[in-house]
Amino acid sequence: MTTVRLQSTIQFAAWFIVIRIASAEAQTVVVGGTTIALPSSDGFFRYDGKNTKVDSLEQQLVPKSNRLLAAFGSEEMLAEVLADRFPAKGRWFNAGSLRDIESIDMKPELFAALKREMRKDIWPPMTDKDRDAIEEIDRKASILLSGNLKSGEMITLGVFDDTADSFCHSMLGKAQLQATTVSHDEMTIIALCIIRVRNPAFYLAAGSPNRDKSDIEWARRSVQHWRDAVLKANSR
Repeated sequence: MTTVRLQSTIQFAAWFIVIRIASAEAQTVVVGGTTIALPSSDGFFRYDGKNTKVDSLEQQLVPKSNRLLAAFGSEEMLAEVLADRFPAKGRWFNAGSLRDIESIDMKPELFAALKREMRKDIWPPMTDKDRDAIEEIDRKASILLSGNLKSGEMITLGVFDDTADSFCHSMLGKAQLQATTVSHDEMTIIALCIIRVRNPAFYLAAGSPNRDKSDIEWARRSVQHWRDAVLKANSR
């Protein structure tokens, strides 16, 4: 019993030290040759770059047109990665770039034109006060998700924020999750912001299993806060 307790204490101490080191790491990414400061959200830890197997699997989860820049998860997710296991997804954050535009000098006028093009494929802006509209979205999404919608496909939930340097919208879809050796489909909510920082443009995303309306509210609010923190960190 004493030996088991000692081993558990050592493992906990080692895990705690790793978490502290990970949280203290300089958070930067490079987009189009420009180094961007990328602060993490409170309680989330960067876990990409620590396990090549996990990095490869994470990249496969994003469209081929995108490049994953950074992935953040809970302490438990980081611990799984460090233990050479693919983490079970809870709530998460990631940053990525669109390969076709990451090297473009995205001046304000060009970014405005990009946002106009994106709006053509996204429903008009809605707020959480539009309860009837949101309930209708939930109803349609539930029908589609329980039917023929394939894993990885998304239903747009509209634009929820639009600023001079960002464009934010949310999506609902099926995601295939891996838990040890068993995989299953789960409804997931993703809030995504295309952001322009010192002219390169890339995206920030917050995701969560979609179980009730608090999840979409969390995803939208969290990616907005992250966007603001990234812009502030790169304004110096």
